[in-house]
Amino acid sequence: MPISPYNSSTWTHHYPAKPLARKLSCPSAMTPFTKGRNFLSSFSTSTTSSFSTYLNLKSMAVIAMTLLLLMNGAVLFMLMMNGASSERTLTRVHHHDENSKQLPPTMATTNTHSLSAEEKVFSSSSTSSKKTDTKDSNTKHTSPPLTSTDEFQLTPITVLNEEFYPITVATSMKEGSCKLLHSAMRQGIQMNVIGYGFKDFKLQHKVGIIMEQISKIKNPNALLLFVDAYDVLFFQNAETIVGKYLKLFEKKKPVLSKEHASESKRQDMHGPPDSTKSKEASPSDEMMIPSSSNTSPNDSSSFIAYCAERNCHPYGLINSAKERWGDAFCNKFPSAPNGYRFLNSGAFMGRKKDIIALYNHIISLPEDVKHDLYGDQGMTSYVWLTTEELKDTIKLDYWGELFFSLLDARMSNLALERQAPKDESIAKSSNSGIWFRNGVHKNYPSIVHGNGWGKHILKNLNSRLTWKLSDLDKEKAVNYCYVNGEKKHISELCSFPK
Repeated sequence: MPISPYNSSTWTHHYPAKPLARKLSCPSAMTPFTKGRNFLSSFSTSTTSSFSTYLNLKSMAVIAMTLLLLMNGAVLFMLMMNGASSERTLTRVHHHDENSKQLPPTMATTNTHSLSAEEKVFSSSSTSSKKTDTKDSNTKHTSPPLTSTDEFQLTPITVLNEEFYPITVATSMKEGSCKLLHSAMRQGIQMNVIGYGFKDFKLQHKVGIIMEQISKIKNPNALLLFVDAYDVLFFQNAETIVGKYLKLFEKKKPVLSKEHASESKRQDMHGPPDSTKSKEASPSDEMMIPSSSNTSPNDSSSFIAYCAERNCHPYGLINSAKERWGDAFCNKFPSAPNGYRFLNSGAFMGRKKDIIALYNHIISLPEDVKHDLYGDQGMTSYVWLTTEELKDTIKLDYWGELFFSLLDARMSNLALERQAPKDESIAKSSNSGIWFRNGVHKNYPSIVHGNGWGKHILKNLNSRLTWKLSDLDKEKAVNYCYVNGEKKHISELCSFPK
């Protein structure tokens, strides 16, 4: 007779079958595994039923564990395969990005018919063709020819016999950069926009982007103007800007009359000349310096003119710079005739050879120093104040003749004048019919920089100006600029009402 767990004769101890046998949960649970006449035929007839139950429970546990391990293994295998696939995809994308990093991104022009009044003024163009999947339905995208940045050259303007390059670094088009370009075009200045489409931009990258492009300029005495892209406005034309630079920041000047010499000394030590009584620099200015094209490339005949501000940035604000150098470094700045003692890199102008020499020192700084200095402003002031050979290469525009920082300024001391000043040279300094006047310094700055908390004043000024395409149709205005070397109409970059 076959041994069966349901045959009471196989049990060592006999119990009343009806009440207890059915209370046992194990036999009923074992039913699927105990079917078959020879299931336990390999066991001795003396094997106990309890051992059989234990064996069957153990078999169930082994089977369950085996199934669990198989499932986990399958899941792990799928995850590994997905990870390998993702890694291959990322590698391909990264390789593509490296190859196309220098390519101009897709630009966009927004259809203004369905935008709000505020949105109609400006629209940001796309900074990458990858964003086309999520583009706004009201935005029209146009792709420029894919040209490597290594292939383009900056485009100069000939001003007062100078090879003049107005330049800004803008990785994308935003409201601030659109207003910058518009204000420059009003004055007849076509900007060179570089770095457009640069990914993951940080302030430390600015020096490298500039250095790469200006190194291609052949004339070592070319005059370069740099302004920040998103918080700067132009209020005077190129002739006035270049004329002021030649007048105020050339080291070698012609012999001046006593009247001019005393006026120049008063400006440097005591204050700026009253613009209502003295002429602004102009093409006919008697103090004009001859073109630097006749100057030896090795002759440092000019200063690099930097905007001046009241704040010791980054040494007084940025933790990394403040902890490492502290306020003591701020005391290294030369004394100023007014509160505008510190260097501001948002606007500066100088000869190519001098800027190259300055930037070579910046690039050679240790990486930890670059990191702690936060950006190009900290790095520029650091090498200026710690490198003996550079101490006589930079001069700050303390009185804001060329560049005026709005930080810590008061709107009550500033004015936008729409009536031409009585002084003819000042009246000719602006092509837009608007003159920005600094009541404290009693002059008319060429360029204003709304850095730091000066942005609220810049916003106030913007609200008082018109921003229309028709402004760029006026005499002496232009309506285009150069983006990564390619000529672009303003409407291809920004949307302004007509």
